[in-house]
Amino acid sequence: MSARRRARIVGGLAAVALSAACATTALSARAPAAQSTWAAVSTGLRPALDPASSNPCQRGDPRCLDILLGEMVRRAGQLVAACDHGAMFAVTYEKMTAAIRAAARAGRFQDRALMSLFTALFARMYTQAFDAWRAGRRGAVPSAWQAAFGAADHREVNGLGDLLLGMNAHITHDLPYVVAAVMRQPGTRVNPDYAQVTGIIGQVSQAALRDLGDHLDPSLSLARVPIVLGAQPSFGALISLWRTESWQNGIALRDATPANRGVVAARIGRTADLRTALIEGATSYLPLIEDSTSRDAYCAAHHGTWSP
Repeated sequence: MSARRRARIVGGLAAVALSAACATTALSARAPAAQSTWAAVSTGLRPALDPASSNPCQRGDPRCLDILLGEMVRRAGQLVAACDHGAMFAVTYEKMTAAIRAAARAGRFQDRALMSLFTALFARMYTQAFDAWRAGRRGAVPSAWQAAFGAADHREVNGLGDLLLGMNAHITHDLPYVVAAVMRQPGTRVNPDYAQVTGIIGQVSQAALRDLGDHLDPSLSLARVPIVLGAQPSFGALISLWRTESWQNGIALRDATPANRGVVAARIGRTADLRTALIEGATSYLPLIEDSTSRDAYCAAHHGTWSP
């Protein structure tokens, strides 16, 4: 083979290789980057499944719940380490997220993809409110959340109060909006997967309260649901009642005419604010008589060996 012909072959092979490399680079540039952090997957999340999305939460991929649980662990861990009173709600949320993730992995949901998206959208309402509060953007925080975060920051209520204020803000206020946005099928019957989650929360709630009492606030071991909230026999029963009400409010919000949507939203807000006042009245430390000193000392002595 002549040197000239050999040079032409080598040159052709090099051109092919360069062309392939350029094509691969172009495809890589067009391909969406994998999203693996809560900040990435929660930003721009919409209330409709998209199987083609690069966002695991948007397409309802089970990995969405892995990412969410990791975020909840991170947030709860930071609050526990500081003996922040907001840890009561954050740790409980983490445990409930872990239980929902386990149920999804076990195939207990009829529509796992939709419940993954629903769970992510619901959690985003909490993380957005929390981050806005910590950033000083109080106008972006619903009033029920302002009360919950403010009570935690100023150490105004006992451990049960911190937990109930967070649950009220998230369930009574936030949940109807997620129901209205995601549950688009006609009819008013409670979605079976939604009911499944309610049952899961009831199952894990008592264990969560025991853990919180063992490590953060021992008064939880004797705590009972305040009578002003309806004399429910357990924390789980109270949450079940609130979630059922929020389903009904969510469907009412979904089906409301544009003229009536504001009326339904106002009712949701009033109910959350009323419960806030009732919880504060039943769980606030009595001025000059009670404060959180013993609770905070107990947390400082007991949280260090605990991984919530």
